[in-house]
Amino acid sequence: MNRLLTYGVNRGELKHISEVANGRACNCVCSNCSEELVAKNNIANIKAHHFAHLSGAECAGAYETALHLLAKAVLAKTKRLFIPDFHYDFNPNNEVSLYTRGSEVSFDSVVLEQRVKVGDSFLIPDAIGSLRSRTIYIEFANSHFIDELKRKKLINKGIPCIEIDLSGQELDEEKLEAFFNSSTSQKYWIFNPRLEKAYQLEMAEKAKQEEAVKREELRKLNFFKANLGYKVLRVLGEVSTRCPKRVDALGGLKETIFYNRKELRYIIDGVFWNGKMFGFPPNGRYIYLNNEKVWVFPPHGESTEITEEQKKYNSFLYKGLMIIKEAIDAAEVGKCLDCQYSVCRLGIEEVEYQVCEYPK
Repeated sequence: MNRLLTYGVNRGELKHISEVANGRACNCVCSNCSEELVAKNNIANIKAHHFAHLSGAECAGAYETALHLLAKAVLAKTKRLFIPDFHYDFNPNNEVSLYTRGSEVSFDSVVLEQRVKVGDSFLIPDAIGSLRSRTIYIEFANSHFIDELKRKKLINKGIPCIEIDLSGQELDEEKLEAFFNSSTSQKYWIFNPRLEKAYQLEMAEKAKQEEAVKREELRKLNFFKANLGYKVLRVLGEVSTRCPKRVDALGGLKETIFYNRKELRYIIDGVFWNGKMFGFPPNGRYIYLNNEKVWVFPPHGESTEITEEQKKYNSFLYKGLMIIKEAIDAAEVGKCLDCQYSVCRLGIEEVEYQVCEYPK
């Protein structure tokens, strides 16, 4: 980015390099250190036209101070500003906290550096924009931002205030005007009492509505639990031993070769299996049916004693169990919305319950 100093102060007024005479005849001083400036705007000058300090010294804050002054001058001249989005956590980079989008405003007036009494002290904002009966304080920042003490004063007195971060901006009037009228996270609210109040009221109303819904859901839940004609199951937290989807899914397996195996036939006919298999090699793998352990693959120590036929049987049993598990998973609690026995689903404090009227 071009950081040549292109603005100086002439008799208290900010002047662009194109507006002044060449050399010391420019009668300009540095806006930061007040040293005399020399205008380098001779047509023969190879570099872009700019100001330099008469002593040849580099002034560290010259560019930032000139940018700060130019920003105020541009706003006072155009009276236009794209008001930033309002985030309820006042973090302009947090899309989750976005409450309202910003909009372009044309102020009736913009006053610069007006001394305002706030409580027992005074504030001198960079600018105060007025629109009908409302005013907004506007602060420009580069290396110095609003401190906590000033922030608290603004909040305590209910003063709306926007801070504009000028970091990365150029000493260019047209570019600053475009920046002011764009939507950017470099413009953000320090405080907005009207939107803050609206947000708080909306959240209070939302909390009231959510509490009313919660009470109604709890009333329904207690009703269904008390009525023996219904089952109430936690969605994705419980498995129904009597589920019509499960019965239908498993019923289709009666026509397969898996129905010929005793353990698989038990499950297909309705003996409850939770779909879980326990154990890991070399200690074997097993399931529970009617609270009895059924080996799918025996421990390695025992597997050497079984026949090849038994090994094939175990592999077949495992394959059948996996097919049954697919059917069970397809009918797990939570996938009930298209079932004719589904009564309703209730949500209470982030826990969902499914109410089912299929016979227990």
